[in-house]
Amino acid sequence: MTWVVVPGARLHVERTGIGPALLVSGGGGDAGMYVDVIPLLARAFTVIAYDRRGNSRSPFTEPRASIAVNRQTDDAIAVLDHYGFERAYVFGNSSGAIIALEMVARHAGRLLGAVAHEPPLVQLLAPDSRDRVREPGAVPHPARAGRVHPPVPQRRPDDAPRTARVLSRLPARPGRACRHHGALAPGHRL
Repeated sequence: MTWVVVPGARLHVERTGIGPALLVSGGGGDAGMYVDVIPLLARAFTVIAYDRRGNSRSPFTEPRASIAVNRQTDDAIAVLDHYGFERAYVFGNSSGAIIALEMVARHAGRLLGAVAHEPPLVQLLAPDSRDRVREPGAVPHPARAGRVHPPVPQRRPDDAPRTARVLSRLPARPGRACRHHGALAPGHRL
């Protein structure tokens, strides 16, 4: 375990294994979300998992620190830079998938590949989609309200081997940064 200091936060980072890889936690999760899959991936990758800013063991260092996607994407790049990785694979889950997609858009040259698992990007749905949130409420970030999420408990053990199998296919597909399996609403692009 180590710390990576970024503007407005101190990130809790864990590294194990050989070969490049970067795992980005989703939502209010932390590096603990991957506790079952990390040992399996570490056989072929250097697995770098971290708690995103304001989550779990990564406290804000400034009271008005940004939680914007571009700032968190910069955090992911800072983690890579800290360990001296010029290029890496990235896996993002939930809101971590949005960060992974932002890395594809802004830092494609730094990526060997990307997996964006279930990004909550409802704004990309057609305006008349029944799955689109019509009137989103303002939900404050828990860390802003003085609440910090505790570390995430271990996941179901049967998920880890399946996830490891999917992620282990990354080296077989160098050069493909992202594959999109759905239609965007007119006028939207990644």
